[in-house]
Amino acid sequence: MICARFSPTSQTRGYDLIENTGRAITLSYSMGNKEQSFQLLKDNYSLPKMKAFNSTFPEAKPVRVEMRYTDPESVCIGNDIIAQANIPEVPSSSFPSKLRLKSKAEPHGIFGFVQADFIEEKEETVEVPIVEEKPAELEKPAEPEKAQSADTEMKEASQSEAPPNTDTEMKEATKPPTRLETRKVNVETKLKLEISQPGTMSNKEVEAARMDECEMKRSDALVIATADAKNGLEAFVYSCTEQVHGEWKEFGSPDEFTALQDICSKTTQWLYDEGDDVSKEEYDGKMEAVKVFSEPIRLRLVAKLQAEEDARRAKIEEEKKRVEEQKAAEEAAKKAAEESTKGETKMETEPDTQAPPTESTSETMQTD
Repeated sequence: MICARFSPTSQTRGYDLIENTGRAITLSYSMGNKEQSFQLLKDNYSLPKMKAFNSTFPEAKPVRVEMRYTDPESVCIGNDIIAQANIPEVPSSSFPSKLRLKSKAEPHGIFGFVQADFIEEKEETVEVPIVEEKPAELEKPAEPEKAQSADTEMKEASQSEAPPNTDTEMKEATKPPTRLETRKVNVETKLKLEISQPGTMSNKEVEAARMDECEMKRSDALVIATADAKNGLEAFVYSCTEQVHGEWKEFGSPDEFTALQDICSKTTQWLYDEGDDVSKEEYDGKMEAVKVFSEPIRLRLVAKLQAEEDARRAKIEEEKKRVEEQKAAEEAAKKAAEESTKGETKMETEPDTQAPPTESTSETMQTD
């Protein structure tokens, strides 16, 4: 029901839920040779909210406290202990002192210890104001005219008086008389509290487990790296043996190939004999020994392949440049043809600017 009420996807009615402890809980402590126990919670104790308990020990000495179920048979064997607390160090004091241990009980069934305090009962001297008791006096009612005249005289007197010159005089006038009084005061000091619970680990155990986990992780990583180094060496040796009659055939001399095959054969034999289970550093060393003979041959192949790649890229760049130049020439020729065609069209469309002959001009031409 509580989980359903806390869930954002479900809706329940607003019931008032009150948790019960179900089982009685006993608190026992051991202080030196003294051992004592008492019941902390009874059966079916109602816990509508978290409740705190203060357990006070009359003596201020190191103590071990244990919280357990009163009836061990009501729970599984070995699960009757709820929590254990230890106060290893308690300071000495010349004043009356005692210990106080705070424990808690939550509605969801979580019990445990919270804090330990060292309480000293000291004396201190403080100032206490003196309260004066004034006797009650019976006053007779004054006559109206006399009372009014008396009030007038008091107002005139208050107006004629000058205000005080300094604040010190006001404080001295208003400060009540005091007396010294000795009181007892409890001074609390928080103590170191070591808490352990069944099924849980202490801080030291958690730190030790974390260190063990880091060490196992490092060991696993080293095992994987060693296996990879061994497999890499074996694959590299077989590759070199095959490349002698393959791609490397044209890039090495017979003496180089003989030396390379010899080191590859010895390394293969070593891998299946004493090199079956060695460290990563030894596999790396064998790899470097084989590369001393294989790298010169491989680098010649790499140089040839790089030269071929450079030539191919140069050819591509040259072809690309030629295509761009051809494209630019074609665009220039096309533009020139368009301009020529545009000029001829303009000449054909221009009108004749000569004027037609007149009658006198025509007659003159006939006479001649």
